[in-house]
Amino acid sequence: MTGAVDPSTVSLLKWRPVVACHILWHADFKAGDGIAKFVYTKLCRDIDSPNSRGIGIPVFFHTWRALEPGALLQAIGAAQADVTVVAPLVDDNMAGSDEWTKELESILAAPGFAAGEYMFLPVAFSGDSYNVSDKIGELNFLRLNAEPPEDYPQRLTALLTHELCRLLIENLNPAPQAGVQAGEGKAPVQLFFSHAKQDGLPIIDELVAYLSLNSPVEGWFDNTAISAGFSFRTQIEAGVKGSAMLIVHSDLYASREWCRREVLLAKKYQCPILVLLAVDKEEDRSFPYLGNVPTIRWDPANPRRCQHAIDRALREVLRSAYFQRHVQKLQMAGIIPSEYQVLNRPPEILTYAGLPRVGPTAEAGWSPVIYPDPPLGDEEVELLHSMWPDAQLTTPISSAHWVKTKSAAGPLAGTAVAVSISDSPDLAALGMGEQHLHDAIQEFARHILANGGIVAYGGDLRKGGFTQNLLDLVQTYRLAGHDPWNRIRSYVSWPIHLEKDSAEWAKLNAHYKPDAIFTRTEKPADLKRDASTYFKPDTLEARYAWARGLTLMREQMDAASDLRARVIMGGRVQGFVGRYPGVLEEALITMQHGEALYLCGGFGGAAREIILALKGESPPALSRKFQEQNDPSYGELIDYYRRNGPEPIDIDQVCDFLAKKGVAGLNNRLSDSDNEVLFTTPYITEIIYLVLKGLAKLPRAEPGG
Repeated sequence: MTGAVDPSTVSLLKWRPVVACHILWHADFKAGDGIAKFVYTKLCRDIDSPNSRGIGIPVFFHTWRALEPGALLQAIGAAQADVTVVAPLVDDNMAGSDEWTKELESILAAPGFAAGEYMFLPVAFSGDSYNVSDKIGELNFLRLNAEPPEDYPQRLTALLTHELCRLLIENLNPAPQAGVQAGEGKAPVQLFFSHAKQDGLPIIDELVAYLSLNSPVEGWFDNTAISAGFSFRTQIEAGVKGSAMLIVHSDLYASREWCRREVLLAKKYQCPILVLLAVDKEEDRSFPYLGNVPTIRWDPANPRRCQHAIDRALREVLRSAYFQRHVQKLQMAGIIPSEYQVLNRPPEILTYAGLPRVGPTAEAGWSPVIYPDPPLGDEEVELLHSMWPDAQLTTPISSAHWVKTKSAAGPLAGTAVAVSISDSPDLAALGMGEQHLHDAIQEFARHILANGGIVAYGGDLRKGGFTQNLLDLVQTYRLAGHDPWNRIRSYVSWPIHLEKDSAEWAKLNAHYKPDAIFTRTEKPADLKRDASTYFKPDTLEARYAWARGLTLMREQMDAASDLRARVIMGGRVQGFVGRYPGVLEEALITMQHGEALYLCGGFGGAAREIILALKGESPPALSRKFQEQNDPSYGELIDYYRRNGPEPIDIDQVCDFLAKKGVAGLNNRLSDSDNEVLFTTPYITEIIYLVLKGLAKLPRAEPGG
């Protein structure tokens, strides 16, 4: 492809995201955790809805009771972006803390603040919030002190969304001038109200009245925006082109020519669109091009219907603006080739009607299309390829590695990737929580499955847990693999799987067939224990048996003939029952067998300790002394293994083994600079991009092993 970038020559070492949000709260502010999680769901991704389309803005959480000097800037600096949004939730606890006051003021004094690298948005929850400090009290707060507590999450998300819209719309233009805080003085968002006058105007009147009283967002509709003597057609097109569109989908909407034209214009210019479903009785014919955009219901009985509609429309504006700026940065960095056709929403049949052809002849193909993550479901890709066989479709995460064409299977077809992602003791210090970890697991699985691969992992069989979300994902990407069977492989070690009886396992396998297979590993042959009775690791002998069972399960998973790689993130460094911390043992087995290993250190935990050891350091957690200090029974387990086990536990030799292997021993086809980014970045999309980059270079597995 002319002008295409070779991804093997591109490094992310100096790349950083467009924007990242940091939510701060005092540990005694009980509402803080729920607010932060809600903001994550709306601005980043919803982990409880694996097939939903998130905006993808990184969101981090920081909570303390008292702070050490410099702690706040240090925590935020680990996840720096072009613009770092800092939103302290200033309740009475924070306002009354001298430590918090000093740390918040340190943001205002940070070197990058005057240059526009920070956007400081304090949030008021009471009248005393403004007394947090004289300097901060002079700023314009986001005000929630008049809101009922149950509305805090929704209202804060809406306020943040509007500020981010203003910031990113301006950021699509030249950088802010020095001395102007990011987000200062930006033009408000404009909404184009598309409606049928006969039955949609009353709703428009409500929305316009709401905007005039409650929001700086401007509303555009033809009754007031077109001056006498001007071309209706020209003014409508100009109004659509410069706006986001909110469609009042009433009974008569699809029957009106100009309503249909407005929809087509909005699709042509890639405007953000929200459909407000207000059909009261019926419509004679629905307009086919109203699809592929979010839809919400207009509920006349809901007193907050206007607020809900405007807030949701603004999220679509933010989604579009963020994606444009994100792709612009990736193109400037050479990560995405400039000839890609950028779409602000997933492609549809209408998309290809307006795409330019590549080359001087009419027979030339269309430009490759890049659209927001996550990848389309295979049923949509199959339809597009049936009409345009040469269509090339991709998303930012996969763009430099694979473009979906009309192939029988995805590029990872027949290739199994083991995913070892578990809780890290460092999450809170890094501004993360269980939500970030779950999101990472889900996104890794999504992109492996979307490219035809197989996900292998140690099973999480909890109701509503990882396994159920995986099954939702695999049904979306079934066609990406040659063989639809067993795209999910869950390994459960003895004696853990004995918690369920044979009937429960039979029911589980029948329910998840053909997408998943659950492998229950057997008892190690030399152990003289009842193989059919579950027991807890509450004695030395029992813990030894558990450890042997876990090792056997990990070795069996790694021995699969089509396993090509393992991804490791987080992981405990203490409180484990096996020979070593779980992800450490998995890393050692992977390196001993020569498969590719991807170490994602930005979530801390055992993964980061392994990285330090690869670089020749001796992290304390990888020593017998440290482990015995935290768990005196570990020394007993080591001695018991030496007397009874097939091989001794020698955690003190682990660092020597890893140091000898070094980074080259990861065998993951990434450059040193790419591995260095993977070792440190906290950004999930960047992590997955790099792992896919390495996987793209691995030898493919032969079908059937």
